[in-house]
Amino acid sequence: MWQLYISDDNGNMKPFLKPFKTAEDAENMAKVLEIMPYSIKKSK
Repeated sequence: MWQLYISDDNGNMKPFLKPFKTAEDAENMAKVLEIMPYSIKKSK
């Protein structure tokens, strides 16, 4: 699973509500949300 982290209003990176099956899915969600910056990390 992959976890998407998005920047909140204060610039802190917060995990998105749910993990994604693929990094591509997480990246597509970040693009839909139009939130920058974001990062994607492999979760355990």
